Amino acid sequence: MVVDGDTIVIGGWQRIRLSNIEAPEIDLCGGIEAKQYLEKLILGKNVEIAANTEDVFTRTLALVYINQVLVNEVLLKEGWVW
Repeated sequence: MVVDGDTIVIGGWQRIRLSNIEAPEIDLCGGIEAKQYLEKLILGKNVEIAANTEDVFTRTLALVYINQVLVNEVLLKEGWVW
């Protein structure tokens, strides 16, 4: 499940925050579009998680890969995050 442009839920419960990027909040300009783009990239696919640590909200901070492609970097290059 994709929560927003930089947060996903895997296994039905584990919140993963894509590290080193920041997406607009859902209610701000580009927020919904960033979420939709992340959905397009990962929904229905197997992802590989390279966890770094946890944030203050107990989300796992991680690099997320699909077929050895770094999703965090794709979002940045496409302009959906900073």
